[in-house]
Amino acid sequence: MTVTVRAAQPSPEEGERFAEFFDVAAAGIVRQMLGRRSEQVMAAAYLSPGHDYSYQTVHFAEIDGQIVGMASAYDSHYHAASSLRPILRAAGLRSIRAIPAVLVGWRVMSFVDTVPESDFYLAALAVDGTHRGEGIGTVLLEHTLDRARSAGSERIVLDVDSDNQGGRRLYERWGMTVEAESPSWPFMPSQRVLRMVKRL
Repeated sequence: MTVTVRAAQPSPEEGERFAEFFDVAAAGIVRQMLGRRSEQVMAAAYLSPGHDYSYQTVHFAEIDGQIVGMASAYDSHYHAASSLRPILRAAGLRSIRAIPAVLVGWRVMSFVDTVPESDFYLAALAVDGTHRGEGIGTVLLEHTLDRARSAGSERIVLDVDSDNQGGRRLYERWGMTVEAESPSWPFMPSQRVLRMVKRL
């Protein structure tokens, strides 16, 4: 079994896969923010360039041409462009219905915004359920590490759900350590994430 990693393309089909993987990686936060249309919204945002949810930040892992995993990661250029606007634009949220999504999203983004500009941020990593335990996550992490070094970043940083013990063990084996924990968020008081870092 050979796993290859490639840059994503701005196609609707790949946008759908990105949305599926992002929802898994985010432990349901996006679905709580955007409701049942969350995957459609994320897929639409993926197609537009120049922001942190764009296809430009995404790499897919493949086996025999089939997508089996995804990593969304970026340097300070995309971090500076980090915003909920592409998501809200794709969702068409312009009314009172947007308030809960905006409040939750603002608190999440306020924690993401504490990542220093010199860091390379791994926003999401997920592997297809039928291929977990096959080393695909490690391949994606190693690829992301190479991207971070090429970008001249000082550290690689990610946020993992505090209940995601499997993910945390993977990152710890990879040499990452916990640096901080998120505050409690409105509408999701039990939802916490851990900030993990690795110096390059």
